[in-house]
Amino acid sequence: MSLRHNLKQATASAERPAPVSVSNVTDCGFIPLPGCNQRMGCDNWRMRGKSMAMDVKRANTLQFALIVSWLLCAGRVFALDRFAALSMIESGDDDFAHGQHAEVSRFQIRSEVWCQATNAPISQATNAVVALAVAQAIARERCQVFETQHGRSATDFEFYVLWNAPARVDNPGRVVRERAERFVNLVERP
Repeated sequence: MSLRHNLKQATASAERPAPVSVSNVTDCGFIPLPGCNQRMGCDNWRMRGKSMAMDVKRANTLQFALIVSWLLCAGRVFALDRFAALSMIESGDDDFAHGQHAEVSRFQIRSEVWCQATNAPISQATNAVVALAVAQAIARERCQVFETQHGRSATDFEFYVLWNAPARVDNPGRVVRERAERFVNLVERP
């Protein structure tokens, strides 16, 4: 559609002009309004054009606010999966972190546990993809043992305790319990 056609249509209907699109925005960036002629350069054109430009900005701001509101109300959209939360709590997502008890990788896996879980060399612990695969294998094995013993899947709290202190899953210490609660908050946060 041409600009003239849009002007005629807007003038005839006595409503606001068509929504902003590339085809109906003029060279100067203003939207043509009924009764105004850009070639004449009337003040009405310029003033109402600026007003319309502000309306477009307000509409864009409103649209952005609605999208953000929808995302915030979407529930678990911002929740982390178990391994992302585990990495964040254990090392702050640092692939080169080393713990007090010879733990390696972003998941702080003890070197002896790493060697039992995989044939990959310990030097691969700094590779996030390899570390994730090893962490998933370790967690899968520990969760299977838990399911066999308890007849159900581990909760997020129990998952963290299984990761950090598997022998104390039924009675974790205070420090492990506090960290497990932080882990649950990361996994379940809205």
